[in-house]
Amino acid sequence: SLDMSNHKTRPPPYLSESDLLSLMDKHGIGTDASMATHIQNIQDRNYVALAEGRRMEPTKLGIALVHGYQLVDNELVVPKVRSDIEGACTMVAKGKARK
Repeated sequence: SLDMSNHKTRPPPYLSESDLLSLMDKHGIGTDASMATHIQNIQDRNYVALAEGRRMEPTKLGIALVHGYQLVDNELVVPKVRSDIEGACTMVAKGKARK
């Protein structure tokens, strides 16, 4: 027998602060000292608002910023790009960058 039911899909929940910290660490973005500052900056700049459960809900400004970056170059919103830039800066700081 086949039972049919009606359900609607739901988007995943917004990232919590700890979710974002874990993703930043996974992608090599920021340092232990700078990651908390980054989260504070995106709140101070009104890109996200802290919602229930310390989840970061994008504001209209934050959504517009991401869409603007995507119009310029979609790669600008991919974590690997930020990670690569930070890696290159680290190499320069250590005097190990090649021309």
